Amino acid sequence: MAAEKAEIESLKKECDGLRKKIELKQRKNLKGHLAKIYALQMVTASQDGKLLVWDTFTGNKRGSGQHVCLWDLETGKQKTVFTNHIGDCMTLALSPDMNCFISGACDSLAKLWDIRDGTYQEVTNYRDSAIKAGVTSLALSRSGRILIAGYDDFNCNLSVVG
Repeated sequence: MAAEKAEIESLKKECDGLRKKIELKQRKNLKGHLAKIYALQMVTASQDGKLLVWDTFTGNKRGSGQHVCLWDLETGKQKTVFTNHIGDCMTLALSPDMNCFISGACDSLAKLWDIRDGTYQEVTNYRDSAIKAGVTSLALSRSGRILIAGYDDFNCNLSVVG
């Protein structure tokens, strides 16, 4: 009985040590939005209508705007702006091959953009006419062929890309 108690105590201490090793610690508090944040991927999209680009090493803002912008992170300069959404951009997802991204906005549209060098253009858009809510979250499957879109009305749709 005493040996079992000692073993249990030893295992508890080991678990506590492992828990401390994997515990996530806040490194930097990114400040700049005035409302709820919907997405974070080196870019935050907020209900305040802003997309902010962050320097993940310093925690400083690199740029902002109501449209999706492609930035050169080495120079800190904006390369191009993607402006065809009617409403505020709320989210984006980069394709696995990094040649395209999909942006979602309050206009209920998810738009596929080609971002290969020199071909910055809207390829197509995805919209379900029955949905009148804004797109708040996007994800692409690993193959890049399936788009998952979440909306303000708590629905989630799947679409085939391409």
